Amino acid sequence: MRAKSIILQLCLLALAVGGCVNPELPAGGYWSCKGAGKECPTGHHCKSGICQPDKLDAAVKKDTRQTDGKPGADRKKGPDGKVATDKKVAVDKTVAVDKPVLSKDLGPSSDIGKVVLPCTWGAVSSGGVPASVALKGVWGTSETNMFAVGNPGTVAHRSSSGWKNESVPATFAKWPFSAVGGHSKRVFIAAGANILERTGPGNIAKHKTTGGSMFTIGGNFGKGILATGTGGQVYKFDGSSWAKLAVDPPISNTIQGIWGDGSANVWLGAADTVHKMEGATGNLVKAATRTLTDSSKPNIVDIYSSASHVFAVSITPKGKVHHRSPNGQWSALSPGNAQALFGVWGDSITSIWVVGRDGIWFYNGNGFKKVHSAAKNQGLTAIFGLGPKKVWAVGEGGTVMRCK
Repeated sequence: MRAKSIILQLCLLALAVGGCVNPELPAGGYWSCKGAGKECPTGHHCKSGICQPDKLDAAVKKDTRQTDGKPGADRKKGPDGKVATDKKVAVDKTVAVDKPVLSKDLGPSSDIGKVVLPCTWGAVSSGGVPASVALKGVWGTSETNMFAVGNPGTVAHRSSSGWKNESVPATFAKWPFSAVGGHSKRVFIAAGANILERTGPGNIAKHKTTGGSMFTIGGNFGKGILATGTGGQVYKFDGSSWAKLAVDPPISNTIQGIWGDGSANVWLGAADTVHKMEGATGNLVKAATRTLTDSSKPNIVDIYSSASHVFAVSITPKGKVHHRSPNGQWSALSPGNAQALFGVWGDSITSIWVVGRDGIWFYNGNGFKKVHSAAKNQGLTAIFGLGPKKVWAVGEGGTVMRCK
């Protein structure tokens, strides 16, 4: 039976070229279905007078195309009478938008010329914020729930009707409001050695007195909110109260830059050092120290992170953007002749905005493009966005700008 099975399989292949000797018939016999009364066995059908298996086409059809680049017998001829041969598939060397190559750190990063911007910047009404106020922080949860704070004690809120400067209790009217942040139901303000809470229009309450000046509110560390300040202080709001975190190893410099995306990782910038906070315990791992090639050291004031890339801006005689690639290497980018830089925010690593004393720059993964020049005494100090067409920047002279 085994021998017959093997012979039968060989016969099935041979059927494609004219027939097969039937192992059940005398030598020279064929499975023929010509003539009355001749039927094919189960699993076969009659084709051209010969019994062929039902799945012959799929099982034994030969691919006459060649693998050596020469045309096969089943190739069709073109209009010129020649048989076309397979062409090599071109390799697409285009870098994916969400995975740009940043190994060269985009050269000197001077003006890269014409670029496609995700939105257009324009000044908007601050809703009555005095020109004497220097706005220091901007943050929000939606287009109709944005906040800007400044020095001296100023809070502006954006609702569906636009921005409006809110009245502030006399107790806090002269306090240095430097940052704002929180979540959908809680809005906190960094004000000198205090953490305040805006509980409603014109209503502010003192939440926590710290051991030094506070400069940032934010982080979204897990389910908590962070506040940082002088002496490397880090406070966390757990939903009901603020508590100081035990930082290990301790940070001695003022923490002015912070970024967290809601995961367990938060980046902190203190003087010329960037720290990475990991885990809910508040332990810190020093990620890198970046010193400029000139005689001055950077003073990091803001951080943005995306897809394992980190961008930190610093105040120096010439503003710098310090980039950390996923492999941990740092390099300095320079947006042309930028002066002091104060804020950075992005929608992705190929769509990043940087603001500073003399304007706004856009970074597309290949270099910088200056898109706005700030007027005298209207330098920009902070930036925040909700998406590529929902970005706000604030600064001196009560300036409020939006990119949409």
